[in-house]
Amino acid sequence: MEVAKSVSFPSGKVSENGSRTKFPSNLEDEKTKKKNVNITCKYDRKQMRIRLEIEEWMDDQLRELYQCQDDEDYPIEIDIDDVLETEEENKRSMLKDILKDASQPVDVFITDLLKRIQALRKRPSVPSRVTMEMDL
Repeated sequence: MEVAKSVSFPSGKVSENGSRTKFPSNLEDEKTKKKNVNITCKYDRKQMRIRLEIEEWMDDQLRELYQCQDDEDYPIEIDIDDVLETEEENKRSMLKDILKDASQPVDVFITDLLKRIQALRKRPSVPSRVTMEMDL
């Protein structure tokens, strides 16, 4: 069995047949190099959990209101942020307008949704800055 002889150079490795393999000159430095990245978080962890619970509840309720199967989509979309940004006296009418084609009564759903969304309003939605180290 014949073993190919090779010669090592700082910029790479050249074998006897002339092929060249390149390696970074400072491989260790590049592995340990870190970069600071600023990420703005719109919601904290507790708020994200509450939002997820509301969205899952809404999904179940909207499937019932529109009598959809699990593999079917209902024809509307309710954006929680839009509801939160709408003035208090207009929220109910906005939701009724969105849900006008539902095959079931929507008043109980709207009341429950507005109560659940209140939990999000109690917490301030001031973005916080988080600094993370990421590998390059």
